[in-house]
Amino acid sequence: MAGERRPFFVYLLVLSGAGVLYQSPALAPTGLGLSLFVPALFNLALRGVSLPAVLFGTAVVEVLLALLNPQVALDVGYFPFLGLLFYLFKERPAAAVLSGAALLFGGSLIEELLFGLPKEVTQFKEFMALRLGIYAYTALLVSVAAYGLTLLLERRGELFFKLKFGFWTAVFFIISAAASLLLKGSAKVVSENFLIASLGFLTAQGIPVFFHFVRRFSPLMKLIIFFAVLIFPLGFLATALVLGLLDNWFDFRKLKGGEEDGSNPA
Repeated sequence: MAGERRPFFVYLLVLSGAGVLYQSPALAPTGLGLSLFVPALFNLALRGVSLPAVLFGTAVVEVLLALLNPQVALDVGYFPFLGLLFYLFKERPAAAVLSGAALLFGGSLIEELLFGLPKEVTQFKEFMALRLGIYAYTALLVSVAAYGLTLLLERRGELFFKLKFGFWTAVFFIISAAASLLLKGSAKVVSENFLIASLGFLTAQGIPVFFHFVRRFSPLMKLIIFFAVLIFPLGFLATALVLGLLDNWFDFRKLKGGEEDGSNPA
């Protein structure tokens, strides 16, 4: 019985640890990295205890974190909800990632409304004009990373390779790119935000395509690629973006536009 509950206590420990790390600006990136494991541990905890027990434990930790810093409690609080969404949509990769991204995007808007943005950030007019697109892009990448880790720790990685949104992502990208080039003024800014969001969809779709090819390589080559991704993350994201776009035409994984195996969120 104690062994079955161990993942639950590990989950609470990691959730609390992420919240503590978030308290320090210097350690916040480490806290974010630790938070990516929270949805996976949330789902692993459900193997030993009931969903109400996991939710109650989460609420206790969140209350304690809120007493220290309400904004930190909100930052960390997204990830248990990601775990819940992945639990509900686990068999539907696109639905899981999209619902997770919607949660994170909405959370960014709420956090901005409640706490505002740092003065150093508001000084950058370019960021302020494009922040909604950046929020969407970031939310999609965090969601797909957390979902991938969840499936990996549950030894169900094959589901991750079935993630595909469909051809509409290519149409979305082409229209928003054309609009950002042709329009002017506020309409141009809106189209640029949509363009950044479309890049997020394509990149999120391209990440499983990237690893679909990588898994065919030798262990040594996989290790080299792993370190290359860590050293050159922008190169990895650019490669994933291209693969995600081309996948709409070449269907590298033979998923028939995202409709097979429940990959289509519709």
